[in-house]
Amino acid sequence: MEPHRTLKRQLLKSLTPGGTLDIDKLVELVSLTYQEDEDDRRRTDRSIQLMVDEVDHSNTGLAVATAKLRSTLEAMQHGIMMVGATGLVEVANRKTCELLNLPERFVSTPYPISDLVAELGKAAMTLDEDGTAVVEQPNGRIIEIHREPADHGGIVLL
Repeated sequence: MEPHRTLKRQLLKSLTPGGTLDIDKLVELVSLTYQEDEDDRRRTDRSIQLMVDEVDHSNTGLAVATAKLRSTLEAMQHGIMMVGATGLVEVANRKTCELLNLPERFVSTPYPISDLVAELGKAAMTLDEDGTAVVEQPNGRIIEIHREPADHGGIVLL
């Protein structure tokens, strides 16, 4: 078996001018290499821990922001829904379900917009030239649904 290249260098550095091996010098070089490796491992572990702490902090901030957004959406007097570019309903508040007489399951997201359209198909629905949908419910209530483009390629329905 061929010795590791570091050991080869240490062996060469440990030779006396007469060509004999200075064991004390070799032990010193090997110990120094182990210490350097241990220091590197500690720095790496510390760096990883700092990154983990930063991600945890970001996740906590994101969770707080998400909870605030959800509270705001639920407190609104209007129904609001966001549909992603892939056609999945990504956000919907309870007022949307209440106004459109949708089952509670439509608050849970994501789900395909086609599920919502199928459910609304039970009511009379027309689409204006500007893309505003008018839904006439069986109880006589008329709801306008306005569509606004979203930055991510989806739409926001109000």
